[in-house]
Amino acid sequence: MVEPMALPAYSAVMTSPADIAKTAMTQLASGQAMDGLKTLNAGLQQFPGAPQLLQLRAAACWQMGDLYAADDSLKALISAQGADSPATDLMTAQLCLDLLEFDRARAALDRLLAAGTITPGLVKTAVRLLTWQGDLPLALDILEQQLGATPDDPELLALAVTHDRGISDTRLNTATSIADRLPDIHASKPRLYFALARRADANKDYSEAWTLAEKANRLQARQQDYKYNADARAAFQTQLKTRAGRAVVLSGTLTPPPEPSGQAMVYLVGAPRTGSSLIQSILSAAPNVDSAGERGAMLPYLNGLCDAPSPSPAADFLTQVQQADLSGLKRGGFTAPHIVDKTTHNFFVLPLLAKAHAGAK
Repeated sequence: MVEPMALPAYSAVMTSPADIAKTAMTQLASGQAMDGLKTLNAGLQQFPGAPQLLQLRAAACWQMGDLYAADDSLKALISAQGADSPATDLMTAQLCLDLLEFDRARAALDRLLAAGTITPGLVKTAVRLLTWQGDLPLALDILEQQLGATPDDPELLALAVTHDRGISDTRLNTATSIADRLPDIHASKPRLYFALARRADANKDYSEAWTLAEKANRLQARQQDYKYNADARAAFQTQLKTRAGRAVVLSGTLTPPPEPSGQAMVYLVGAPRTGSSLIQSILSAAPNVDSAGERGAMLPYLNGLCDAPSPSPAADFLTQVQQADLSGLKRGGFTAPHIVDKTTHNFFVLPLLAKAHAGAK
């Protein structure tokens, strides 16, 4: 997570916030988060404080993994509106969960509950937050209210199967029946089977748990094939190779920022499921090391640079990125001399990371 940084704006002048929002939404929907953010930055220069653009900017930063920038845009949106609203409260609750700011998340949730604004999206957020806070009875009460209105919602049923130890046989049978009936490409189907597998495992019905988990794993693999067919996988591999090559070239042309003092980054990279989490745990056990988890804060900016058809970064690009990253570390409370980041995809832009953070390991 990094602090917001100034990004190049589009030069085209658009006529209204609605025009800008339409363009940005198209870019975000197609996975072009960086382009969408550039469009929104340009729009906010033309129309400062436009609520529609601030809301989309928060979503774009969130999509890129820049949670602090998303939070700043959300706060600006609330300020522009003059008050919280159900939409901003739900976004606050969901974003603050990712930021691990549980008090702010709970305050937003409490406002929604007091207003009687119960929706499936709110219930999923409420169950996640309240179970973390140890308030499972309230979580189950909210879940039960929504299931009374939408008893066949597969996502809500998966939550009930997972969290409600006293779930009825009728509801379990309903969950199983819906899981069997859902199309194989439905994203909720493997999640529901996984929940049922965990339930069977908890009840020591290990054979049934194994059968359900196998179904869920097969469905997930098949859904990935639906989403990423052979052509898409080949294109992605080409993109990664191009990204890695450009990172090497660009690292040789960009001016390094002034060397920071006091902290050094340690990047753990490589293939998933090869022991990097264990290594991270071992390293972060030392008193002079903070673990930032899978932070990947600089990736959206470095990937965006390397993936651009004709990269043309500003002369101080790496300085901007470095300063934004250091501000984000400070804001996140990472103050130890060494910071461990276990984001495997950092591998493809390592030369740029090494140049942005002198002394990185």
